[in-house]
Amino acid sequence: MEMNKQQIIQAIQNLPEAQSDYNIGIGITEHNRPEVFSKTLEEIKKFLPPNAKLVIVDDASVKPVPNADYRFNTNVGIAAAKNKCLELLCLAGCEHIFLFDSDTYPIANNWWVPYIESKEPHLNYIFVNFSDKPTLNDTKEIYRDGEIIAYDHPRGCMLYYHRSALDKVGGMDAIFGKWGYEHPSHSDRIFMAGMTSFRYMDVVGSEKLFYSGDEHRSVKSTHLGAERTKSIQRNKELYEQRKFTDYYFPFIEKENILLTSYFTGVVDPQRKEKWTANFEQLQPLIKSLKNTKLVVLHDCLEQPDTDKVKFVKVETSINPYIQRWVSYREYLTANRDLIDKVFCIDATDVEVLKEPEWDLINDRLVVGDEKEIVGCNWLVNNHKNITLQSFFKEYSNRQLYNAGILGGKLSTVSEFIRQMIDFYTYNSTDFGTTDMGIFNYIAHTNWQDRILSGREICTEFKAEERNNLSWFKHK
Repeated sequence: MEMNKQQIIQAIQNLPEAQSDYNIGIGITEHNRPEVFSKTLEEIKKFLPPNAKLVIVDDASVKPVPNADYRFNTNVGIAAAKNKCLELLCLAGCEHIFLFDSDTYPIANNWWVPYIESKEPHLNYIFVNFSDKPTLNDTKEIYRDGEIIAYDHPRGCMLYYHRSALDKVGGMDAIFGKWGYEHPSHSDRIFMAGMTSFRYMDVVGSEKLFYSGDEHRSVKSTHLGAERTKSIQRNKELYEQRKFTDYYFPFIEKENILLTSYFTGVVDPQRKEKWTANFEQLQPLIKSLKNTKLVVLHDCLEQPDTDKVKFVKVETSINPYIQRWVSYREYLTANRDLIDKVFCIDATDVEVLKEPEWDLINDRLVVGDEKEIVGCNWLVNNHKNITLQSFFKEYSNRQLYNAGILGGKLSTVSEFIRQMIDFYTYNSTDFGTTDMGIFNYIAHTNWQDRILSGREICTEFKAEERNNLSWFKHK
């Protein structure tokens, strides 16, 4: 028997406690409405789903929001503030995400259930008129079934996203600035990507699930007057231009990192013994750090993280010169949403002389180098693989690159490492004592037209030199 609207609402409110494996995330954005926000936070906590992740983003309120998960020091506006909520919740592993304005909150148990259970990966709380009945005449219903209602115009006070929609189109476009049309445009892109049935939709019976300050006209906008008029004029045009597009807009802020490894659990084939763990060996590199964080992959340290250094324990089982690349790629893959560019550097041979000029790297592969050539006796005698031996002969007069410094975009570095691991996979029994043979083979045969090296990157190898030009000192 088909249920009427009131029966559906009653059924929702009478549901038992929802399952805890929904991975629900809730984000609240706030800007200069402290009393309103305080009420909203109280009500959201009252009806919080089991095991939900709640984050608060303060968009530069004059009076800072207590216990905010993130605070902007300058007013960035709706798109950027909402995107920060999306970033924090996605990084926390949330699958179902709800974004609330600071004047909107749930008023019923299990309010999240119809959104999560819907087949639609994106929905809005949409009210047609103000609660005291004046007609807005800006929104009309265009479709209805037992689960959803579609409208020709949205509201932005509560937005629901399944993670799949964000993975497809990203977040709100920051081009809209502080206010206006950012969330309708976001809904448009999700619709144009083929993910939703209509552009702007809500669930049946939502008017019994939420309180909206806009709907009840109980709050004032923080974006008024001439500034609001100017935003509408500008952003409406931008909105219309993007109405039939489905482009991706990045919403997770990425960082540049330095990545190194320190392994003592496996034998160093050059020295024929295991290293003895000694944290002091890392101190020259750590003390040389400038603005970029260092991540240390290790199998032996007990150091706490600091503002500049993060320690990550990993398992080791193979030749450490290959293990480091396997561990690097694992870390980069696991953190691909967080990392923009990376330098993989030796832990005990390299120091930072000046902050790398990250913006100059572009699609280049940055590598260390030596005065030696590919055909030098050391490389030939220590890497007997037949493919490498042929390479040493053919490229004998090319400059020798050093595996102690490798940098670039995450995608560039990950692909280079993938090629090294593939070579090792099929030549693991005779690839050599170190990774230098493979490193040079891959660099010269696959990447030569994209390589950036020289004294701007590192000092002369083993020269124990310091200068004002190089990014790194290499021995």
